Amino acid sequence: MDRQMELASKTVIGGTTANARQNSYLRSIEALSRKHRNIHKLFFAITKKLNKLFPISTAILASCSERDQSLKIIDIKKAGHTGEALGLILSDKDSLLYSVCRSRIIFWENQPRELRTNFLERKLLIDSETRSLAICPIGENGYVSGLFCFASPAPVTMELQDTNLLQTIIREFSVGLKNHNHR
Repeated sequence: MDRQMELASKTVIGGTTANARQNSYLRSIEALSRKHRNIHKLFFAITKKLNKLFPISTAILASCSERDQSLKIIDIKKAGHTGEALGLILSDKDSLLYSVCRSRIIFWENQPRELRTNFLERKLLIDSETRSLAICPIGENGYVSGLFCFASPAPVTMELQDTNLLQTIIREFSVGLKNHNHR
């Protein structure tokens, strides 16, 4: 078992150890948002922090336009590639991301290879190693200002549903995206 998969197993199975580690991560993520006022730096810092908790193969931050509700990929981190301030506008045709944005509900999927979505989203989110996927609406007061998406080669995203960790990340991104979208 490679080191990242071993770490993921300990996180999911470890119980008390995992809870103590997540509490520590909660505090450090809140500190990151105070340190990084720039949404791009915050995205890469939080992604790096999450990758220590469990392996992440892909992470994407998308903003939602207040004017026309279009989704735009603003940051991406994949193995061997990072992109900052991209501005890639996504099509809403057969779009899982637009669907999650409209529903305002966190989407979780283990084994997402057969997921129905459009070609571009599939290429951005899912590769041959992807075992779990999470797409998290970011916003407040019923308005979605963006999405935080991450994929993992370990089936761990479902385990985050019951933690405060993901809610903290969403809250921190909400403030950052609100400031980013109002520039």
